Amino acid sequence: MACDESCKLWLGYSAFSVAVTCALIACVISFVQIYRHMRNYTAPRIQNKMIGILFMVPIYQILSCLALKFQGGAEYIEIIRDTYECYILHIFLQLLICYICLQDEHFVEDKMFDILMVSKRTIPHVWPMNKCLKPWIITDSRVARRFINYCRAGTLQFLIMKPLSTIILIITHPSEGEEEESSPFMETLLFISTTISLYYLGWFYTIFKAELKAFNPVGKFLCV
Repeated sequence: MACDESCKLWLGYSAFSVAVTCALIACVISFVQIYRHMRNYTAPRIQNKMIGILFMVPIYQILSCLALKFQGGAEYIEIIRDTYECYILHIFLQLLICYICLQDEHFVEDKMFDILMVSKRTIPHVWPMNKCLKPWIITDSRVARRFINYCRAGTLQFLIMKPLSTIILIITHPSEGEEEESSPFMETLLFISTTISLYYLGWFYTIFKAELKAFNPVGKFLCV
């Protein structure tokens, strides 16, 4: 049976109501966790990043509801949502670095470089990239710092590419009835950027897996 205009309005209202209800529940849970971290703010370097990750839920939920309500401007709302979503990957990498560098409740960045120079002097790439890329040879702290910066840059580039690709798609969006030619190219570019970001994040984790074992970051990453 065909759905008339009133039926479509009712379905749209029902979908929006369900979305708002779920968003409110998720936001309450997240804000409770954020409040607990703020109340027991004993490790600022770690907790401020965990709070940033927790804020992803209300930001994502609120912007998604706005995009559902104001569908005409959904593309512009998604730019904000996508930007923060990408920023979360960078925050997560910084959280892993804080876990590694934490020493007697103090942040000691040189600890990470010492680990690389002492026990991980040769750093092979993860399969299948190890078949075509040479391993990193950590000879001194300068090379160790450069390697960490490469991991940061590899993850952070997604923060630029994702919103940039969305903006380009909005600018080059074809008029109704025209064939969309830019989308396949931008989708491929975005896929490559996403792969690179996740690769560097996963590579960093495999390198420091033993040092991060006590913090069990895999569960946090799956939530992200």
